[in-house]
Amino acid sequence: MQHASHPQTPRTYCGEHRGFIAAAALLSCALAALGIVADAYRAADSIAGIAQVYGSAGGVAAAFLLRMLPLFAIGCGLGYLWSQSRRTSGEHRAAKPWNRRLFRIAALVIFLAWLPWIVAHYPGTMRDDTFAQALQWYGIFPYYTQHPVTDTVVFGAFWSLGDLLGSRAAGLFCYIVVQALASALTFAAVATYLDRIGAPRALVVGTVAFYALARVIYQPIDTMSKDALNGIPFTLFCLLLYEAIRTDLAALRSRRFRIAFVAALVITAVTKRTMLYVALLAIAIIALVRLARHRRVAPLLAGTTVSCVLALGIWTPVVNHAVDASANPTYEMYSIPVQQMVRTLKEYPRALDAQDREQLGEFIDIDRACRVYNPWRSDEATGCIVDGSRFPVCLDIWLALGAEHPASYAAATMNMVATWFSLDAPIDYGHDAQAELFTPARMDAWVSFFDTRAQLDGFVASLDVAPRGELAPIRDALESLDSLQREMPFVSSYGLWCIASPLITATYCLCTYGGRDLRYLCYLSIPLALIASLLVGPIALYWYSIPSVYICPLILGIPFAMVSGERKHTDDKDAAAPDTRRIV
Repeated sequence: MQHASHPQTPRTYCGEHRGFIAAAALLSCALAALGIVADAYRAADSIAGIAQVYGSAGGVAAAFLLRMLPLFAIGCGLGYLWSQSRRTSGEHRAAKPWNRRLFRIAALVIFLAWLPWIVAHYPGTMRDDTFAQALQWYGIFPYYTQHPVTDTVVFGAFWSLGDLLGSRAAGLFCYIVVQALASALTFAAVATYLDRIGAPRALVVGTVAFYALARVIYQPIDTMSKDALNGIPFTLFCLLLYEAIRTDLAALRSRRFRIAFVAALVITAVTKRTMLYVALLAIAIIALVRLARHRRVAPLLAGTTVSCVLALGIWTPVVNHAVDASANPTYEMYSIPVQQMVRTLKEYPRALDAQDREQLGEFIDIDRACRVYNPWRSDEATGCIVDGSRFPVCLDIWLALGAEHPASYAAATMNMVATWFSLDAPIDYGHDAQAELFTPARMDAWVSFFDTRAQLDGFVASLDVAPRGELAPIRDALESLDSLQREMPFVSSYGLWCIASPLITATYCLCTYGGRDLRYLCYLSIPLALIASLLVGPIALYWYSIPSVYICPLILGIPFAMVSGERKHTDDKDAAAPDTRRIV
């Protein structure tokens, strides 16, 4: 028992955070159960898939424990680290100076750890969208806005560099090296920032090790793709946003910080539009929380407005006009309602009367959507949308259909989001473009962009992305090491990095602060917005996990940022701006 005469005696972790331990146990149970249900839907498009995956009640129970116990252990371990920050003395709560030595060492360690992987997979690889962008860059197919033109220009500059060097493969490799250097510097900044706000050495070192050695990080690094490119400015934007929150927006008084903030958000927006939606949703949440706390929001909204004007009002229109890019509509945000309605009408063709069916037909070609329906991906069904602007007038049909057939709606939704909750499905990037993008089936699809098959074959050969035979021994050795992590799918699963990690952090913040200090809602706005974007997306794809994975250490640092930012702001106008120079 702690006596009043010894107030300095620290309370034990269990005694101080019994509420969090209980909440972590409940959360672990819920996520483990969701993971099992997710695997059932992934296997058989139904909850009945549990029997197919696990075979018996004993198998289900074992699977549950193998998921719940590690999650609970991770939660308790993180809770212990987070609780230590609340026991530090007052002088440790102010942010420390930027550790330039740590930044340099972390960047070097991370890059050198990736280097063997990058060299072994020379010249690097690309995803299907990137190949389509190559066709646009070389004038084989007109530009269109489904793929950000800014990314196409960046990639094209390196392809043209390869042409000057006499090898497009060399241009691709140059891009991979530059991307790896920029990523290493960005991740080193995250580790150094965690150190700056008082995170324990174990978390800082663990962050460097995670960025250097985790397969969910090094696998996309050697890939030319809009997702890997966008991950760099998005991570920097999140770091700067967290510093602005931590300092009660005082950091935005620094001109260099403002410039860095705007630049990071602009580059994030023009390299992948989905991340602009995530950023805007997060900023809206922050603004609402701050207004509820009677804190100023003008500096944040001003920076956001300037960024949107530059990205959407100036840069994007100018670049699109320069290449005469045609605008093509996208319907990702309709994925869930479309899947729900199409699945229901496929199962119950007479669920709608003639009048409702005619009205819904103004929004989507129902018959064709039912024929091409894919339970796990909405691209086929949303490709049948006739006029996206007609969806609002069909809201009553969507709601009424769901009220009548909730089971079909639930099954359609679970199929779309199941992988994000899976603790068994590994995030697995491919590294053989020849085997993935240029298979016979793929080549039959790509040939539609060319006049003849010979032209397609010649263009693919000019990219020269096939793995080098002389590097096979090194590549095989590294793939063997990589398989060690892959054979433990929990550690590289979608559910762990995209769902469990932010929810564990949110649970700790809620149990620690409750309604007393709502700043944690500002920090959690980014991961919550990311989760929302994943759940409404058209497919659970490994590329879409990149933002969540890249900023995971920042999310785990939220409790330390909360403590580091605990200071009294008596007068915003007279308070001195913090030293943010080294952050930018």
